[in-house]
Amino acid sequence: MISREKILLLGTDGSLGKYLFKRLEASQYSIISYNKKVNSYEKFLVDLNKIYKKYSFSIIINCIAATDLKKCELNKLYSYNGNVLPLKVINDFCEEKNDRFLIIHFSTDQIYSGKRRNEESENYPINEYGRSKLI
Repeated sequence: MISREKILLLGTDGSLGKYLFKRLEASQYSIISYNKKVNSYEKFLVDLNKIYKKYSFSIIINCIAATDLKKCELNKLYSYNGNVLPLKVINDFCEEKNDRFLIIHFSTDQIYSGKRRNEESENYPINEYGRSKLI
């Protein structure tokens, strides 16, 4: 039996995560789905360690995000827990494992200013969502 590369797909309860799960499900990859809300650094880190111990994934695709702009403005904790905390945990997890992972993370144009908002633009988030994505 040929071993398939394992992908940990984070945020499979959101639109992008659901779409990617369906697309990758029929691929040569083995998909491990994670769709819990991230509210605690410690709990998410424990979850990642348990999943890694069980599946030894080598690819992480992060689709976790707080994308409701209005809710981000009204609730900074919601914005932080959706856009900052998961990346902090993923980064610390990878450093802790001292292993090589391919990490795919989706960003936003909300952190750039000007008419052409892209990687060459100045960082100037205009709202809480953009600020949390920049962090």
